[in-house]
Amino acid sequence: MEIVNGDFINDQYENFQFNGAVTLWLKNNIITAFGVYNTANGMKKLSRSILLDHIKKSDQIVTANVKSVKISTSDQIHYADNFFGGEGEQLTLHFQKIKHGEYLVMINNNWVAVCKEH
Repeated sequence: MEIVNGDFINDQYENFQFNGAVTLWLKNNIITAFGVYNTANGMKKLSRSILLDHIKKSDQIVTANVKSVKISTSDQIHYADNFFGGEGEQLTLHFQKIKHGEYLVMINNNWVAVCKEH
């Protein structure tokens, strides 16, 4: 998923804007995120991998628990629970087909983006 000018609220209840890429590697139980996280305190780089556990898939919904969050040394956010969720938290991904190969994705009733199937 490419996210451009995405406006969100983090776990510290601060508004932020995200520009970057989020890749769902569901066959490998991983989500990777890389981009720029912009708050009132300035721009910071985000680079991390989220390892998933207990994945359940149904027609349009995937649920999983966050097993661990691996934060790159270049990541400037440093909060493991920011961006999707921290260790032990549950994620729910809902995929709504828009057209062939493209889906609207909602993550924990909060994140909305368009993703393309590869």
